Amino acid sequence: MDKDVTGYDALKLAGSVPIANNKFIDSLLRSGEWQKHRELFPAWTGTVIIYEAPGRSFGKFVQSENVLFEIPREYQGLKNSALVLESPNLKVEEHDDKHILTGKIVKIKDFPASDGWYGADKDTVIPQGEKISSSREDARYLWRRNEQYIGPVARYYDFYGFYYLFYIYDWRLVFAYYSLHHALGVARVCAR
Repeated sequence: MDKDVTGYDALKLAGSVPIANNKFIDSLLRSGEWQKHRELFPAWTGTVIIYEAPGRSFGKFVQSENVLFEIPREYQGLKNSALVLESPNLKVEEHDDKHILTGKIVKIKDFPASDGWYGADKDTVIPQGEKISSSREDARYLWRRNEQYIGPVARYYDFYGFYYLFYIYDWRLVFAYYSLHHALGVARVCAR
């Protein structure tokens, strides 16, 4: 486990060694095992999400900060969707001051346009579809930007929101908005 890893470094790491994907971290949080590794959280996952601003269709590229992803033709024009790349099936190349991502794509249809409780995709545990009750087992709380974004999904078990006006203590929080300059933890996957 590594601490104080920026989103940029998490991307590079995910492109070179397997790091725990969102589904693995979700099971760690669900089981309570995360408490043995409390210093790791909040943590970047090896799941990278790419999305457009709400209501906008994918064009040829998505760029967020210094990260660039070329949208394959079959996904251009898709609206209200997200694309996911997961470690170890992603590659990060550096050209000039840009990080260029490639890899096997998983499409998340009906990616939510706002923060809230949603059902989770069974393979990636990324929130999708319509808002649902937080009491449902498959519910995950999504935090997202209102602009295009590329970055590793981050997971946490609690969150202080909007200048500490509210507090959420729940292992089901899915952050798809952190700046890649943030330093969080990351868990490498080790073969046994």
